Amino acid sequence: MNTVLQLMKDRNDLLGKFHCMNEIEIEKIKNRDFQTIEPFYSGRQTLLEMIDRVEKKLVNEIQFTLSGHDLDFTTRQLVGDFLEERDHLVTEILDQDLQILGFIEEEKSRIIRDLKEVVEKKAKVGKFQSGMKKYKFDEEA
Repeated sequence: MNTVLQLMKDRNDLLGKFHCMNEIEIEKIKNRDFQTIEPFYSGRQTLLEMIDRVEKKLVNEIQFTLSGHDLDFTTRQLVGDFLEERDHLVTEILDQDLQILGFIEEEKSRIIRDLKEVVEKKAKVGKFQSGMKKYKFDEEA
């Protein structure tokens, strides 16, 4: 049973790291600093893979250890605490992911607006320059 509890603790520790990593990146994104977005997503992927490996070990260990065995009160309490912490962390991480996606969407929209504005200004400058050429040509005649 100690292995199960240790794996649950390890999983929650990894989820905690994931949560902290998100917090750091959210602060950068809020300041429109997207320089570390690729390494951030790469790091997240690595953590997700580690969490997945721990989860698989946990499932195997639970099936092996708990098949037909009752848990004492203290162990049940510890398992409940670990599960409660996991649920809290997962909920927080999902909220963070929604924030991150929202910030990225806002930035994408801002960039698209800026690009449209640049295209419109280029078109106006082009029309103005074409009118100037026509004006010079008429003056020379």
